[in-house]
Parts: sequence; structure tokens; C-alpha cells
Amino acid sequence: MAQPVSFTKVKISSSFWDPHIQASRKESLPLIFSRLKSYGTWDAMRLKWKKGDPGVTPDILWDSDIGKYVEAASYALYHEKDPEMEAAVNDGIDMIVGAQQNDGYIGIYHTLVEPGKRWSSLAHNLELYGGGHILEAAVTRHITLGCPENDEFLEAMKKYVDLIFKEFGPGEGQRHDYPGHQEIELALMRLYDVTGDHRCVSLAQYFIEERGRTDPPREGHAWDIAARARGDDPDTFFPYYWPRPRCYWHMQAHAPIREQKEIVGHSVQAMYWLSSVVDVALATGEESYLDTVETLWKDMVDAKMYVTGGIGSVHIYEGFGPRYDLPNETSYAETCAAIGIMFLTQRLLKVRVDAKVTDVMELALYNALLAGISLDGKSFNYDNPLATVACSHRRSEWFKVFCCPSNICRFLNSLGGYLYGTDSADSTLRFTVHNYVGGEVTVGKSTWVVDTQWPWHGRTSLSVKEESEPIILRLRIPGWAKSYKILLNDQVTDHEVAYGYASLPARTYTPSDIITLTADMTAEYLIPHPLVHQNRGCLAIRRGPIIYALESVDQDPNIPDLRLVRVDGNAALVPVETAILDKPVICIRARGSVIEPLPEEKASFGQKDRVAKPVPERSVDLTFVPYFAWGNRGPSDMRVWMQESSIRG
Repeated sequence: MAQPVSFTKVKISSSFWDPHIQASRKESLPLIFSRLKSYGTWDAMRLKWKKGDPGVTPDILWDSDIGKYVEAASYALYHEKDPEMEAAVNDGIDMIVGAQQNDGYIGIYHTLVEPGKRWSSLAHNLELYGGGHILEAAVTRHITLGCPENDEFLEAMKKYVDLIFKEFGPGEGQRHDYPGHQEIELALMRLYDVTGDHRCVSLAQYFIEERGRTDPPREGHAWDIAARARGDDPDTFFPYYWPRPRCYWHMQAHAPIREQKEIVGHSVQAMYWLSSVVDVALATGEESYLDTVETLWKDMVDAKMYVTGGIGSVHIYEGFGPRYDLPNETSYAETCAAIGIMFLTQRLLKVRVDAKVTDVMELALYNALLAGISLDGKSFNYDNPLATVACSHRRSEWFKVFCCPSNICRFLNSLGGYLYGTDSADSTLRFTVHNYVGGEVTVGKSTWVVDTQWPWHGRTSLSVKEESEPIILRLRIPGWAKSYKILLNDQVTDHEVAYGYASLPARTYTPSDIITLTADMTAEYLIPHPLVHQNRGCLAIRRGPIIYALESVDQDPNIPDLRLVRVDGNAALVPVETAILDKPVICIRARGSVIEPLPEEKASFGQKDRVAKPVPERSVDLTFVPYFAWGNRGPSDMRVWMQESSIRG
């Protein structure tokens, strides 16, 4: 089992990633803290609010907002000192510890607003979700401080966990229930990693096993029982994001885990859930969990994932729609869901090192995820459409549900933990490179230096600072690469390929040794699956791991609407080095055409003799930008999938 190399052993030094990470530290995190303070979220943890006070009533989500900020800032502070951020983190920790009730409970809403209704609506109120994020913050802070023996924050959260051990489980007098929004399961498994307390595994597994079950001795679905207990009728009750009562599929609670064959519901919840399922499977040896994860993963990747790596096609419930139904203008593709893909793929690579998994990880990383934050770090996408009309979408500095900004910051500042893996083969240390990012990584007794031009050019070199022990080097060969070459000291070297990874023979490396991987990054057109009717007759463009989009700000100003543009699938795709807001990027230029509607064509359904007429078109030069970089230069429209010129209006 290849374990991920911890972010604590990785130092990123990348002309591509450093500006994004720095923007998250210098702009995003201060902005997030300021917004949490000004909205009232932050200081609500001091528990001073009382009914009748002016301003906003504390929300059940606020625990998670505070927890994610503390966690993201803790990652950032591990890499770079910042006295103001350190003070904010310490203040947050002091508030959380001070807010803990005598029995261990922590939660703003059910301490201040509805103190008598703890655990009464786990399906909907995100109570354990907030607790999970605070617990993750405590674990991360503990690790970034070097795992000190006396850690007040971690001890407080262990007391909180003791409370939920007592409250939930199969025993008499315990609550036979589980959270709607999965997160506490991930947090429990992270606590297990640092404490070895197997009760964490048992409770996480209980939540997984209990989900969706109605078989005896249960007296029906747990959420039906909970609804009746709080005075709601499950036959008629449903929140705004359900089309009808009992849409338990929205939370993946419509059936027991082993009976689920299609990925459904809220996309973030699904990713968090499946990530924790893999964690528990690896801790317990429960193979049937991995079978379910593989089934749902395949359904998602084959039929429910956007070309950008985004997931979630239905706005109203932020989740998966029918197979092959992938609308562009109304795609949801939440930023947090892309981060969830990173969580899940990181864990799947423990089960088996497979480039098909890592290719999805890389796709989401450079496209669906990175589009969630502006280049300057000052604004964010909650959802990520693949096309816009009339400048209908732009990033924002603030969302009432503020999960994505802090989530992307905690990811960017822990990126090092998603790049490498280690295990042993025939008693020899094996070092696996999943993603190519410049910097240094400590593996065994040696430090490896990674020098790469990724994602703009396909050359990466690796070397050691000091002589290594005998080691097997394993390198991912991207699925998009039409060809590749591996050299050792400028000579072709033997290697074996399995599951898309090239393994070099075991040997000792010295500082004079240089291993070079070169992967072909030729720009190419992509065609959609024929069942994706929204993209029938369309093409998209990919170069290396980057998906491209047409953005109106770069085009002929006489093009009135990007929906009129056509691309020629035979036209050359020419890479051009340029910059967007001072960030070096490679754009793609190509010849295309634009339809010239006739003046009389006003009806949206066309004219009756329309099919008999050729559509007037004129030739234009088109510029495509990396999808992650769109929307950084003022209001604009964008499209990823463009109709092919042979398709007439």
C-alpha cells in the first residue's frame, strides 16, 4: 500500500504553483478572516449572542467556517510565518476551547439558538459536519506544531469525540442515527491516524454501516424516526433542495452502502463519504467497501464528470444528475466537489497505484479546482459553469455559505501531500511520483529535487541531494501523453510499465544522477460522448493537463455572442506564450468561423425554410485560454465546448 508522502516532507518551489499558494496566504486568508469577523461568524464562537440581539442570528454552518479557516491558516503557517495570522489562529482556538460545554459539546447554534435540540435533525442541520471541520482543524494544528504532548486544542476535541462516542452507536440508550453531510467520518479517521484510538474507526464505520438501513431491529429509516421525534411528518416534510419527501438519495442514504450501484445526490457529500469509506476499509480490511467505491467511482468518471474534472450537474441540489446529462451553462461543478475528488483520489492511490485515477486527480486539480479561485486570490467561484451567456457568472468575495474559499485555501497549502507516495517492493523502498510539481521531497534517507516545466511543458527532471539508499523510482505516464521518454543521465533507461506507471530498476542514486521524463504535450481536440446531447457536434481543446476555453475578452469585438462561433476540427492548434494578470500561461490560437445571422432571423425556433439555406459564416482568429484562468479580466463570457464548423445552425 503506497502511503502519501506528508506535506511536512515536501517543499514546493514552482513557477506555476507558488503564485497561487502565495495569493491564498497573502490575499485569500486575510480576506476570509475579515469577512468572518464582519459578518459576525467569528465572534459568535465567544457565545455572547442572545436572542433579540441586532445583526445576524448564528447559523449552524458557522462552526465549520471557523474550523476551516483555522485549519487552512495552520497549513499556511507551517510553511511561512505570519504574526497576524498566528494571532487569529490562536484566538480561534481559544474561542473554541472556551466554548466547550461541560460534557464536551462544541457548537454555536445548539449552544445559543436552540440549546435543547442537539442531534435532533442530523440529516439537515450539519451539526456533525461543523464538529468534523473543527476536529480536522485540531488534528492539522497538532501536526503543524510537531505533535506536541500537551495540546489543549486537540485535548478539547478528544473530549468532544468522547461525547459522540457516548451519544452514537448500536447500544441501548445510544442514538441510532448518522450525519446528513458526511465529514465527521473523515475527521475521526484523521484523529485515529494521530492517536491510534480505534474507537474512531469503530464510530466512523458505524456511521457508514447504518446509513440507509431499515432492516430489523431498526423500526424504519433513521431520518423518518428523527423527523417524527421533532414533530415533522416524513410523508410531507422536505427542504427546498428536495423535489419531494424522503429524497434520502441526496445524502447517499437511500440504501445501505453495499447496495448502491450509481453515484447520486450532493457531489461534495458523495466525495467526502467515499473518501472516508476508503479510510475505514483500509483500517478494517472490509473489501466490500472498496467494491462499492470502485462501482460508484466508475459511474462518476464514465458518465457524470465534466471534461474539466468537475462534478455535479444539477444546481438545485448541487449534485449528480442522470448519466450523461452534463449541461454547460447550468453546470454546478462546485469547487468543494473538485477538492473532494482530490481527497478520494489520494486515498484510492493507497489501494492501488493506477494512472487512470491520478489522471482524474490531475484533471480536477488544474481545471475544476483551480478555477475556484481568482489569480489574485481575492475572489472565488462556488460553482464552475462550462459556458456563460450575457456575462451571467463571475467570482465573488463572499458567499453566505462560505465553504469553498477556506476549503481551497486549506487544499492549496497542503498540496504537497498529494504529489508522492512511498511503499516497498521486494524489501526495497519505492518512491512514486503521482503529480509533477517543482520542489523538494524527503524520501527515506535522501532529499529529492524535482525540476519541472509542468503544466506548460512536459519535461521533468529528478535528482538527489545526497546518495540515496537502494530505491525503485516509479513515474506516472499521463494518459493524455501520446509519447514519452525516460532518460537516466541522458541515456534511455530500462523500465517496466504497470497501471500507467513506469518503474525503474532498483539502484542507488548519487547527486550526479539525473532522471528525466519528457511527456508529449501536443494540443488536441476532444469529442464528447455521443450520449451527452448538450455537446453533440462540439469540440473541446486540451493540451497536457489543461482544458481550454474561449473567453469573449480575447475575441474579435464584432462577435456578438460566443454561441455563434464555430471551430474547425482540422485547423492547427498553435500554443502561444502570454500572460494573464502577469501570470505566464500558454494560450491556444486557431482559425474558426462565426455565423452571421440574417436580419430577418428573429424567431428562436427559426424559419420554416431554414434547413434549405446555407448559414452565412465569416472566418475569424480564435484565442483559447486555460479554463482555470477565465474570468480574471472583468465581465466576460466563456465556453469550453464549441460547435464544429461543419455543423450548421
